[in-house]
Amino acid sequence: MPKGRTAATAGRARILLALLTTALLAACAGAGSSPPAATEEATRSVPTATVTPEPTETGPARVRASIEASCRVGSGQGEIVVRYGAVAEGSTLLSRVRLLIDEKVSEDSGSLSQKEYRRIATLPVAPGTRHSYGVIAEAPGAPPASVRSIIQCPAAPTPAGPRL
Repeated sequence: MPKGRTAATAGRARILLALLTTALLAACAGAGSSPPAATEEATRSVPTATVTPEPTETGPARVRASIEASCRVGSGQGEIVVRYGAVAEGSTLLSRVRLLIDEKVSEDSGSLSQKEYRRIATLPVAPGTRHSYGVIAEAPGAPPASVRSIIQCPAAPTPAGPRL
């Protein structure tokens, strides 16, 4: 490296060091003085985040049920896919969840003692048929939750005939 560049670099480093030292001395000189007068900007309160509390275990006992269904039709066969579940809220636990298809119990959880229950059921049906489905969820100390709906399965696809 040429000698001129080394001297120029060293000169820049000294100037930078002198500037930093001057800035530090200026900042320390104000440390003993009284604080600046409060301005409107300085006295504004800072907004705080609000947090929504989670449901407590001691609130009123409630049960929520949910259900969603779809029907698929393949080659001559159909099936209903049902996603269902229930949640106990407050100071209770689920005791039983039942899935009804056409007003008959299709699945029964049996005796439960848990906060949440989720399941996916697949049920064979004939294409082109209409079915009612629902969920009943129970918990001690809470009224049962019930959700019901109807689904219409599409007709089976018509087989393609020979092309003429």
